[in-house]
Amino acid sequence: MGYIVHNQRQYVDGDGLDSRLLYVVTPAETVAGPAPRGGWPLVVYIHGGGWEQGNFRRGEEMDVMARPIFPAMLSAGYALAFVNYRLTGEAQWPAQILDCKAAIRYLRAHAGEWDVNPDRIAVYGSSSGGHLCQFLGVTDGDARYEDPSMGCAGASSRVSAVISSYGISDLTAWRKMNDHDFMVGFLGAGYTREQAWDASPIAHVDGSAAPMLLAHAQNDGLVNWDMTPVMERAVRCAIGDGKVVSWYPAYGGHGSDEVFQSPLAITLYIGFLARFV
Repeated sequence: MGYIVHNQRQYVDGDGLDSRLLYVVTPAETVAGPAPRGGWPLVVYIHGGGWEQGNFRRGEEMDVMARPIFPAMLSAGYALAFVNYRLTGEAQWPAQILDCKAAIRYLRAHAGEWDVNPDRIAVYGSSSGGHLCQFLGVTDGDARYEDPSMGCAGASSRVSAVISSYGISDLTAWRKMNDHDFMVGFLGAGYTREQAWDASPIAHVDGSAAPMLLAHAQNDGLVNWDMTPVMERAVRCAIGDGKVVSWYPAYGGHGSDEVFQSPLAITLYIGFLARFV
């Protein structure tokens, strides 16, 4: 299929960090038709990797065709943005969410340069990326998680919708399921339950939350799935049943492409975007 990969950008002014790069991919008009009035709606992909890995390298891009969901979104008329953020080897929380919000502000402030609609921005992520997407969806306007000095201070970091696949919604409910404790790198050695709770999306749910699609396999061996229905109920109570979609397949582990990149998943995700973005 046809698409246009635009040059990488540094989303923090005067900053040369590879961990603060992003780039945009737009549909080719021959495939998706002309851009709609106001510009392409945008889906921002925030990668997982335990907040420890997953960034692309300067001068390199992700293979857009590697995961079926990306070409499907492009074909459906959505532009994509791929975002790096500081990993835990570089900085601890809340650096990750500060970076993601700065990236959203940058994308909104510069939307016209890619023919993107600044009022139609959704986020999509899995695992720790799902955690960051959920956090973006529940902290609009929370000054504790904004750093205007990073740039584009006049733009909003609000998102229109969130798609979270097997995301971590409650760090205090995350049962350690192997010998590696991601939380030490994320919050620091000796972190408290209060710190873990405040870094959890569920702690910030209120009536301003964005519509959410929450997906999680019941046999996930890395992030226990039972926290996600609790997040679902909290968001439903805050913003109403009509703005929340959930999907809990019995099998799918922690990110099986056979499940989370299946035609069923793609139809569900794009249908959700069509309703809310």
